[in-house]
Amino acid sequence: MATATEAARPEGRRHYRAGRRWLKRLARQDGNWRPSPQLARQDQAKHFAERDQALRCAHCGHAITHPNQAITVSGGHEHTFVNPAGLVFTVRLFRDTPGCRFHGQPSPEFSWFPGYLWRFALCGGCGRHLGWLFQGPADHFTALIAAAIREAE
Repeated sequence: MATATEAARPEGRRHYRAGRRWLKRLARQDGNWRPSPQLARQDQAKHFAERDQALRCAHCGHAITHPNQAITVSGGHEHTFVNPAGLVFTVRLFRDTPGCRFHGQPSPEFSWFPGYLWRFALCGGCGRHLGWLFQGPADHFTALIAAAIREAE
């Protein structure tokens, strides 16, 4: 037996369920409903993926960022560093990298940029290590390993 609401709508409960799925993707912030941070990142990643010039993961091709997100820190966009294990990395710096996910607790140990804490930056598609997120008191940026990203074809 259909309820009065279901009888009034030809699509019945399907409409209700679709609305509930959409509502789960929202987060309540400051008394207002807004897209969750994960949904915002997915939308931004999709936006970059639609552009032809997105920088992509060299392994799986997942869109990571766009060249217009490139920034200069400590006098350059590209830097070469040696980590404590003796591995040499050439990194390129970007303001936003919506195609990345970040792992680990922020750490000040062996930071290549004084005053910044770092975390691992992984590909949002395949999970490969792409670089590091550096978080300062007022800003953040991502240092992507040059060999781990590629230009769009």
